Amino acid sequence: YLLVLIIFLTGCSVNADITINDNMTISENVNIAFDNSLAENYHSPSQYASDFLDYYNSAISLKNYKYKIEESNVKSYVNFSKKSKNICDNINYSLFSQYLYKKINCINEDGYFIVESKGEQLISVPSSKKKFNVETVKLSINLPIRALENNADEVNGNTYIWYFDENSSFNKSIYLRISKNALEENKNLVMQKEEQLNIIRKGIIILVISVGIICVVILTYKKYKANKLEY
Repeated sequence: YLLVLIIFLTGCSVNADITINDNMTISENVNIAFDNSLAENYHSPSQYASDFLDYYNSAISLKNYKYKIEESNVKSYVNFSKKSKNICDNINYSLFSQYLYKKINCINEDGYFIVESKGEQLISVPSSKKKFNVETVKLSINLPIRALENNADEVNGNTYIWYFDENSSFNKSIYLRISKNALEENKNLVMQKEEQLNIIRKGIIILVISVGIICVVILTYKKYKANKLEY
């Protein structure tokens, strides 16, 4: 996460989305929205955001993030994306977590992935103590299975959502406990289904080719018989 890069975007809102895919890779997307009025002294909101992003370009590249800037009439957006192969590496080495909490830990322990925040949340502290000025944060973690335990504000299927704003309690925390075995079983089940689908696809292709060959043979034979009768 790269909220630190938008430290000067006063009053921005953030939607952070982490998806653990069926193959246990991670897809990360962070959408940062800011009012176009902040760019009054610039040619455009895009230039306003680009000036700060260019300064941190080496950090963006080092962490393998991609980003794009989008403009609209009232607000503009910076959209970051990143793909990772390891669940806990993604969370433990995130640039975002230290600005939401002192730290957000992910550990692989006794067959479980445990995601847990440390310290008080930092969104509702006084502006003078903030490392960045963000009004609202929505953090979503999407799983391919159900979590065993969670303290999310909202659960929608296998999506766990936490909301933060200036009224959030200092003691508000993040906790998620996920079965590694269940993730592995889901991964294997998805792979088996994909293999079965591939077999079915190959069977359909072979069937179509076979039917095509048979049709060609029949048409050729009929043409041969018709020509033979003419003689």
